[in-house]
Amino acid sequence: MVINSISCFTYTLPFHAPLPAGDTLLTAREGLLVALEADTGRMGWGEAAPLRGFSRESLEEVIRGAYELALQVRGMRFDRESPSLELRMTRSPSLHFAFSSALQALAARERGVALHRHLGAHTRETVPLCALIDGDVETKCVRARRAAERGCRTLKLKVGGKPWKDAELVRTIAGDIAPNCRLRLDANRAWNREEALRFCGDIPADRIEFLEEPVKDFRDIPVIQEALGIPCAVDETLQQLSRIVLESGGTDGQQETGHLRSVIEQARFIVWKPSFCLPVSLLGVNAVGSVILSAAYESGLGTAVLLAHAAAMTEPDRAAGVDTYSRLASDVLDLPLALDDPEAVMVQVESARETVNPTRMNLLWHV
Repeated sequence: MVINSISCFTYTLPFHAPLPAGDTLLTAREGLLVALEADTGRMGWGEAAPLRGFSRESLEEVIRGAYELALQVRGMRFDRESPSLELRMTRSPSLHFAFSSALQALAARERGVALHRHLGAHTRETVPLCALIDGDVETKCVRARRAAERGCRTLKLKVGGKPWKDAELVRTIAGDIAPNCRLRLDANRAWNREEALRFCGDIPADRIEFLEEPVKDFRDIPVIQEALGIPCAVDETLQQLSRIVLESGGTDGQQETGHLRSVIEQARFIVWKPSFCLPVSLLGVNAVGSVILSAAYESGLGTAVLLAHAAAMTEPDRAAGVDTYSRLASDVLDLPLALDDPEAVMVQVESARETVNPTRMNLLWHV
């Protein structure tokens, strides 16, 4: 298939409540959508959504890069079965995700199959969902109980404060929810080794699915994981490797990339945020850990693509972390994603993904 034309739209979607981002509060999610049209007249959509306060790239940089990448992609011929974007064409993880998603969506349409079935030979038709438990202590306890009561079996909780205080909260929540509910704990590299070990020793290990990025020094992750038997997950460590690969093709900082790859390969879980990080397959990692798809407040389009990847590549009992979608007060889709139940039904996700409404966005350019 040949790409005949490309359009780029920007969106602004308000949050239900302001989102803390470093020293500021975000009141809306901003990003861009690209639409690739093939010579057959079919179209595929993709989303690039760097998040201010979290991403290394700004929306302005991504907008400039999208136009440059579009000029390269227009007129190119891609394999309908497995279209892929060459890594050398962009140094932006969010743009790689956007254009790759659009190419895969276009290829799925050309083949007449659903996106998740195009992405994997053995896919699931439902994907379990992880509930995001945020807010103050009281709010976290309430949200955890409500999530468990509606049948959610995986809950994600931010930690990274005082170890003893966070451990007390984890014990409280674990005692309030059903025994078959599992907790994902994300410390965002907050602790040193001793603090992380203290925290791990004070929580019910059998209720923890994984502890994500517990320490400031990523090289301590295997130590933490082995010390008390609590599985660890990498996120920022994966993003760190992705940045090096994008900036230098992996040719610079060989010692650092070696350390990063070693830690990633030892981690029991790999958290992949496509808006922030290249796919694991492009990072030269011999990963054996379970890949967990995780969102970063993308619109319904980006969230639907994340769920398609989750249905195609993750284990049946591994929940996708896309509850950030519930924090958006509006969407680019006419048909919102139905994600209030414990599982996402992929036929419903696919139907909603097809309802992108350009009038809900601003057209930047068309080439």
